[in-house]
Amino acid sequence: MWKKDEIQLIKFTPQHFLTYGILIYLFLYIIGPYSFEIRNWTAIVYLVIAYVMWYLGIKCACVTGRQVHIDTEKDQEWKISDFSEYILVIIEGLNFAAAVVYGMYFLIHIIAGQSMGDFRNLASGMPFIFKLIQAESCITIAVYIIVSYGQVHCKLLKLMSKAGLFIPVMITMLSGARWTLFVVLIIFGIVEKTCVKDRKTSKFIKFLLCIAIGILLGICFLLFMVRGVSSTYTTIMPYYGEIEVKAIWQIIGNSPLGKPIYNIFYYFTHSVPYYAQIFEQIDMSEPHFGAYMFRVIGFFFSGFPAYNTIVKEIPCLVGSYTPFVTGYMRDFGLFGTLIVTFFTGLVMGKLYKYKRRSRVALVLQPYMLTMCVLSPLYYIWHVGSIDFMIVTAIALCAILQITNKIYIRK
Repeated sequence: MWKKDEIQLIKFTPQHFLTYGILIYLFLYIIGPYSFEIRNWTAIVYLVIAYVMWYLGIKCACVTGRQVHIDTEKDQEWKISDFSEYILVIIEGLNFAAAVVYGMYFLIHIIAGQSMGDFRNLASGMPFIFKLIQAESCITIAVYIIVSYGQVHCKLLKLMSKAGLFIPVMITMLSGARWTLFVVLIIFGIVEKTCVKDRKTSKFIKFLLCIAIGILLGICFLLFMVRGVSSTYTTIMPYYGEIEVKAIWQIIGNSPLGKPIYNIFYYFTHSVPYYAQIFEQIDMSEPHFGAYMFRVIGFFFSGFPAYNTIVKEIPCLVGSYTPFVTGYMRDFGLFGTLIVTFFTGLVMGKLYKYKRRSRVALVLQPYMLTMCVLSPLYYIWHVGSIDFMIVTAIALCAILQITNKIYIRK
């Protein structure tokens, strides 16, 4: 018989999270205030086919819903040495210090007394060192995952690893961005649900985490109040379809909280209708073979076109969100997208299969599952700067591997 915890862990597979993402999107779409007009049903059919290819890729990796992966078995636990803990404490400490410097600079030189809003364009002109801090801050998420899945004795490191989750969230929310918050919350939920069950978080730490999360969600709600394009009185959206507001929502829309609620639903539901409208406008004449979706490639290989250069070629993709398939189409074309989507499922499935044998595969699981659940809403390799999160996670695993201070006892 399966134990209760074992049954829960079975649900944490890539195909389950793909299903969760689709169902959550459909639920929000159905109960939301808008009835979007979809003029191109060919685009919807193509999106469904792409999802089928993704599922087939996972299936070909031999991942089934009946597999049991128990992270609580002693012979599979990670033992993190004292030296490795020192490394992680130093990394966290440096990131906390850098975040303070970044926050002070941003408040003084970027916001400078302005009201809450979108400062991302202004932030693009910041000195390189601050852009580096923003990108490198993502490593704190990898530290949290490693500490959660490993055997750590340093209580300070445990506390710092959880507090460090808020560093990239704070840095991005200063500029008005919100996706990083949602990505980090999903990763946090996945890790807390799948890490070793006999290491409970203290009630006081849970209380502090709830307070911090509540504050961040409150700030996020305020951003929806001052930003966004939708309300009962505004039905002109950045795509070429018509919108009807459901009658019951007219009452909510006339309330003081109407606009942020409308903005929230628009934020999370407009992706598929928008994608259907611009489907035929996506330029696929010159495939970039990953430079758009995998934008980190441009940072390491000069032979690939820069991400910003590609964005300027497709203005219809700026300012709104589309499902995962749009970026693949820009990089690989219609036929190539289906092949690469299948390969994406295959890779994710293999990583899931080998998470018991490979430290890197285990660390990457929360990122992969988060990409799956958010696939109807955004490009999976861009959402919340998850591409930088993955790169920093792999780099941290490499550092710890080189030092030979973190290992799995066989």
